[in-house]
Parts: sequence; C-alpha cells; structure tokens
Amino acid sequence: MRVNFTNGGNINFSFNSINDYKNGVGAISNASGVGASSNNSTPFFRTDFSVSSSSNWKLSFGADQATFIGTDNPANILALNNVGFTLIENGVYTTGAVNNLISALTGDFSPSAVSALLAYPQILIDKGALTNAGDVLDNNFTIFWQCGTASVQGLATNPMNNIKIINLSTSPNPDNYIANIIFELEAQ
Repeated sequence: MRVNFTNGGNINFSFNSINDYKNGVGAISNASGVGASSNNSTPFFRTDFSVSSSSNWKLSFGADQATFIGTDNPANILALNNVGFTLIENGVYTTGAVNNLISALTGDFSPSAVSALLAYPQILIDKGALTNAGDVLDNNFTIFWQCGTASVQGLATNPMNNIKIINLSTSPNPDNYIANIIFELEAQ
C-alpha cells in the first residue's frame, strides 16, 4: 500500500487585502464546478495524491490539533472549520456506496460539497461495495482547499463555517496560524 502526494504538500492562505477578508482565499466552488480561485492562483490551493494498493484500504485524515494555533503568539487560535475542502476523484473507479469508493465526509466526492477541516482522525475515503484495491489510474484524487470563503453547499456532512473571516464575531488576531494535516492509509 502506498499513498503518493504529487502536489500541494504545504498550503498557505495569505490574507493580503480587505477583499481577501471579505471573500476568502483559495479554490472555491462555483456553478461550473470546483477549481475557480478567489485570487486566480488555484494550483497553490490544491493537493493531488494517489493510492496504490493490492488490498482494500481506507484513508483517514485531519488536523493534528483542535484549532489553528498562532506562531507569533500561541494564545491566538482560529477554528479549523474556517478552512474547507472539496475532494474530487480523478481515477477510473466509481464513487458511491454501491461502487468502489465512498467519502461520507464529502458527499461521496460531490464537486459542490465543501467540508470543514476537522481534527484527526476522520475517514476521508473508504471502500464501497466493490473493491478499491488498484493503482494510480484507479485511485487518483484532488483536494481543493479554501479559507474564509463561507462556502456551505452540497452534501458535506460537516460543512465549513458559513461566516466569512471579516464577519467573525471575534476577529482573529494578526498572526501566522498553522496546523499539520495527518493522512493515514490503512488496510481493510
């Protein structure tokens, strides 16, 4: 079993203008699907990966802590649900409970579902009724990340915060907020 990340191992959301605070930063969902960007730099807000496995598998993931923590002042915190993601299956396997792959967290890979980032462990991808054993052509995925966009749509079981950063009741203190994301591939 192997998970291989080919892009997006480090995601950085920089709020550099009042427009970023009003609209958020990152890849956002739109009428034509996922991949539009609030500041036209989509490649910086995506993680591409694949799974190769000769047996059935599941992939768990999540932040290594309950909140983002400021690096300048560790007392500064920001809720994880201000970051959302959409998971897309790019391989040949089919999605949904009666198929190869399921992702309850993301409405089974719905391009309009924006899920909130949660603390580890959360099951991101699991086996459907059929096998999910296969190679990179079968199991190929993209995560589109966004922060502060208030995108709450689709079939996400845990949608991201629907309040934009500028409208939060307690505005985050200026800081660099970080969290590590853990991915764990397990045989089933």
